[in-house]
Amino acid sequence: MSAYPKKTFALGGALAAVVLALSWAYAAAAQTGINVTPTHIPATIAAGDETREKVSLRNLSAGEVEVEAVVEQGQGEGPLAAVSVAPARIRLAAGESAEVEVHVAVPSDAGVGRGEAYIFFNVADASAGNVAIIGKIRVAVEMNVIRPVSEADFSYPLIIGSGPVTFTMRGRNTSEFPVAMDGRIVLESLLGEDVELVSSSRQVSNDESFELQAVWQDPPLFGIRRLKLSLSSGVGAPVTKTSYILIFSWKLVPALFLLVAAAAILIKKKPAIANVFPGKWRQ
Repeated sequence: MSAYPKKTFALGGALAAVVLALSWAYAAAAQTGINVTPTHIPATIAAGDETREKVSLRNLSAGEVEVEAVVEQGQGEGPLAAVSVAPARIRLAAGESAEVEVHVAVPSDAGVGRGEAYIFFNVADASAGNVAIIGKIRVAVEMNVIRPVSEADFSYPLIIGSGPVTFTMRGRNTSEFPVAMDGRIVLESLLGEDVELVSSSRQVSNDESFELQAVWQDPPLFGIRRLKLSLSSGVGAPVTKTSYILIFSWKLVPALFLLVAAAAILIKKKPAIANVFPGKWRQ
């Protein structure tokens, strides 16, 4: 007996199994009244970022159905992402299809790691005012929260004597893809105009350390500035730091020395008072 009939029989059996599995899946969807795709949404999101995904709904029943989306928050580290569906309630006529939008927003202080949430699409028969739930389909939202910039470090002088002044920003790309790193510095003045410095952008590979610099060419002779530094990859919330710096130019030292010396001389010198009173008054 040749191997050809055996191969044909095996291929036919596999094809029949696939057809049977699809038939079961369609029958299960028909029992719930709708077909939902996809049922699994993987998302890699940076802390402080958001994403929007589409989910398709199709009414497989012979009558009108009402579908309501209910979000159930799963597990995760730190503040959890906010998951919502719009529209949260929709009616579908027999054979009708529609799309809903799943919005996932991760807070900037969210913990790095994996989290999950579930969306349950509850299906009710909308014919003749009947709102009894006839089926429920679950969509899993798996989130991998990342923080593209880690090990951030800002280096700068706290007292500035003269220009130019260099501000250095260091960090490491801990995302899963190359990103363009940018540094931004705002020097806020209490009285004058603010100064904004922007570093040159640099493409940084995954798990690569980097260094960016911004230069302040002409600082004033004197002043106090509030310093706001930020390091951003364009994905998620930037890494920020706030500080204060004192500006005192060395050019003011001779003038300050002369001023102190003059003040010391005036303090030591005692002014003479004229003797204008009569002698008997002085007794």
